[in-house]
Amino acid sequence: MTKALKSARTLAASLGVLAGVALAASPAMAFDKVDWNWKVDKYEKEYVDVKVNIDLYPTGLVQVEKLQIFLGNVTADASVYGVYNDPDRAYVKVEYQVKKCDAWGHNCYWTTEYKYEPLALTVAQLPEVKNAASAFGNLQVITSDVPIFLHDGQFVANTYGDASLCDPETALFGLGLALAGIGGNTHTDLAKVFTWGAVTGVLDKAHISAYANVGYIENATVDNSAFAAANLIQASIESNNPDNHLFQADITQFAYANVTADAHVSHVGISGYDLNGLDRPLVNNVATAIGNAVIINVGTIPVPE
Repeated sequence: MTKALKSARTLAASLGVLAGVALAASPAMAFDKVDWNWKVDKYEKEYVDVKVNIDLYPTGLVQVEKLQIFLGNVTADASVYGVYNDPDRAYVKVEYQVKKCDAWGHNCYWTTEYKYEPLALTVAQLPEVKNAASAFGNLQVITSDVPIFLHDGQFVANTYGDASLCDPETALFGLGLALAGIGGNTHTDLAKVFTWGAVTGVLDKAHISAYANVGYIENATVDNSAFAAANLIQASIESNNPDNHLFQADITQFAYANVTADAHVSHVGISGYDLNGLDRPLVNNVATAIGNAVIINVGTIPVPE
């Protein structure tokens, strides 16, 4: 058993020992402590008072309460090297004129000779090398055609290998985990506990890394990408019914992590192809690193072109 795994289990044990008091005081129920009545007052040079009344008749409902906690490191490595495309090519007979003379450069005359030259290949015959590396701590993707109600928490960190129940900081951290949500929003309380753990050294940084490398490619385009995210939530409502265009959420994300994305492409060559009409780049190389991200789309179903 690794020290990190042992440490994580120690923290989990402290949660299990202390959670009995919390659970006895208040049973856990879905959306038990979520207040969906939100009020916003905005003050500028003038007072803005906005009231919105929505009267919808949805055809269904997606309602999720979820907590994701990841302790550890994630690494994704995708590499492609040495792809050589040497296709069979059609040849065309080419006629050309050659001037010939005697050894003194006199008595010159023209003669017709022939040779075969390869025809240029079209872009439709040009293959593509695709390479991608993706690393996530916590990931959630929801696609729906009805309203979404989401109470979501995502937490990423790591643990030190020497944590034990005898450490006062570890014990307090476990107590905080056990009491999270008593009289408030569980995910918000957990974010406070995890922040305390990061500041006091109970928690260590997680390492979320994605490496995508492509090299020595002959006669092929390259699409290479590296994507790393500690916490990512993507929710989409795709419906042509306006009564279903409702998304309501209480989202908490915490990341104590180093996030790295590295995408590298080298030595790409193309010869013998007519590139007119090519609808993609010869080399597409993208690296994306995200700590916390929420992507929300609400609207009609796009019409295919």
